[in-house]
Amino acid sequence: MVEAASRDTNFSDEADIPSWAKPHIVAAVEAGLIQGYEEAGTTSFKGEHTVTRAEAAVMTARALQIYGNGTAGLTSKAPILEDASDIPSWAKPSIDKALSAGILNGYEDGAFRAGQTTTRGEAAAMIYKLLAALGI
Repeated sequence: MVEAASRDTNFSDEADIPSWAKPHIVAAVEAGLIQGYEEAGTTSFKGEHTVTRAEAAVMTARALQIYGNGTAGLTSKAPILEDASDIPSWAKPSIDKALSAGILNGYEDGAFRAGQTTTRGEAAAMIYKLLAALGI
């Protein structure tokens, strides 16, 4: 696993990142798990923002790709989602991968709700399932 780094980030809002979080954010960037937000020629972290289900799926899929064998934990084909047209194109492949791996689930009504924030319960389940898929 990647250790926390002591270097600075290259995010334009680095001054807003708490010192306790900075080494972990640097390590996550260096590991390829997070990239930040590209806007007007700069990249920011936006540490005060909540994480959407789409963003959680992207980070999960990156971890599977980097630390798994690319197909770690894949159990089946991703289900067809009722709100598939609402899923941003940048997140669609990652959501499909996280669903196929059984790490994220749609809701009982068949929707994924990509723009909805991830609850603490969803995050805990996602992390546990990701670690299991990676054999950790």
